[in-house]
Amino acid sequence: MENELSKILIFGGTGYIGKYMVKASVSMGHKTYVYARPITTQSSPAKIGIHKEFQAMGVTIVQGDIDEQEKIVSVLRQVDVVICTLAYPQVLDQLKIIEAMKVAGNIKRFFPSDFGAEEDRVAPLPPFEAFLDKKRKIRRATEAAGIPHTFVSANCFGAYFVNYLLHPHEKTQDIALRVRNIYFIHHPYCVNKNPSSLYQYRPQKNIVSQLELISLWEKKTGKTFNRIHVPEEEIIVELSKKAMENELSKILIFGGTGYIGKYMVRASVNVKTMYLITQSSPAKIGIHKEFQAMGVTIVQGDLDEQDKIVSVLRQVDVVICTLAYPQVLDQLKIIEAIKVAGNIKRFFPSDFGAEEDRVTPLPPFEAFLDKKRKIRRATEAAGIPHTFVSANCFGAYFVNYLLHPHEKTQDIAVYGSGEAKTVMNYEEDIAKYTIRLADDPRTCNRVVIYRPQKNIVSQLELISLWEKKTGKTFNRIHVPEDEIVELSKTLPHPQNIPPSILHSLFIKGDLMGFELGEDEVEASTLYPDLQFKTIDQLLDIFLISPPDPAMAAFE
Repeated sequence: MENELSKILIFGGTGYIGKYMVKASVSMGHKTYVYARPITTQSSPAKIGIHKEFQAMGVTIVQGDIDEQEKIVSVLRQVDVVICTLAYPQVLDQLKIIEAMKVAGNIKRFFPSDFGAEEDRVAPLPPFEAFLDKKRKIRRATEAAGIPHTFVSANCFGAYFVNYLLHPHEKTQDIALRVRNIYFIHHPYCVNKNPSSLYQYRPQKNIVSQLELISLWEKKTGKTFNRIHVPEEEIIVELSKKAMENELSKILIFGGTGYIGKYMVRASVNVKTMYLITQSSPAKIGIHKEFQAMGVTIVQGDLDEQDKIVSVLRQVDVVICTLAYPQVLDQLKIIEAIKVAGNIKRFFPSDFGAEEDRVTPLPPFEAFLDKKRKIRRATEAAGIPHTFVSANCFGAYFVNYLLHPHEKTQDIAVYGSGEAKTVMNYEEDIAKYTIRLADDPRTCNRVVIYRPQKNIVSQLELISLWEKKTGKTFNRIHVPEDEIVELSKTLPHPQNIPPSILHSLFIKGDLMGFELGEDEVEASTLYPDLQFKTIDQLLDIFLISPPDPAMAAFE
């Protein structure tokens, strides 16, 4: 029987679960090999101690680097079974081990470094999803190579999570409850011998909730602990913040030299940003230089160059479109490229204005919005993870348009009665919130509406605020609704679009004409640490350093 036992090679044997695996292999009579990094003068006493312990147990330690394929192949040809217990940072290094096994050609069973959640059966929050996705790549590579294998889902490491959740080494009465239920499965101490299969370690008596675990511990210790519940919402917010801090997402922005696009690029510089130019012109040279100085990667190309776009898409995680109205339908080409690339985790189409699925404006603006709706429907039909953003009015743009702060005038046009409420958000805030949404799982496949309470304002209220700031009095020149409607009917396209927009935003009050639905999220409620500038604060900016006026492109 002893001669029939497999010879086992363990990668990562000096790590957390690896040490258990080595001891289990030896205790069950297997000739055991460990492939480990060489001991150097910089090695910790703990690592040296583990090597000495293993050698005393009869383990053969082969010191080498994961890039030394010939050495690995040589060791592989001395064994029958390979078990990987490499830690997360080295997960993709298993691709090198797979290549070495293909060369060796003798391995009877391979256990990749799983031993946790069953990655092919769960859909967690994005950071853990990215973690598991690397493990899935190893599974798929193993299958593609035709290597006999067993995939092990050992669920939670029992001792690890008892320490993490109960803090038995600390003198504390408080225990945090972070999630609803966790399965606790003790460490795997055996090697299964069925090839090409999946094994889950889920013994009935080890299935337990946090509350049950705490109650058991209280019975064992005779103590009573305070259960401090940590809300799921708090964990998600913290994850979103850490995602930004850790630069999880690489972002590609289309239309980055345009009006809102420039704000978006500047807001995203703390994240790895790539920016695709659709057209180049002398007027854009200054913007290009500014972006390059900020560390932005500029890729010059045309929207018809699908191969180039796909190549760039495969280097990023998130796509944000800020294309102007004339290019809205060009996003269909981007959607096709995203489908080919197959890796985009979030797509933000070029919305950022009125919530097109909730308003019914005059025909010219309706036709404008209908093109945006086509992009939304195409995104949904393609199954692309997305966030649809309704940012309402661009604050600086419309302060310039309505109040004319750069001009010496006493007259201000008021469209209709001037009493309809609208929402005006500063462009910098629109961009900051949008970048923050990119890694927030709560906003995936949902509509996010930027409607902070302090930015809901009528034209008359806006003018009064400006009078207080400047100490001036302005003449309110009312433009009747009928006149605006008539302009929308008689002006040629696309000149008929602006009056129909004014009618929707400032006369009809479409932006405040509906209550948020179940699938809609109000942005200002998401991040307690991030605040929109109020209308009052935006007008202060205009007093000190007014943003330049701009004009939307409709052709």
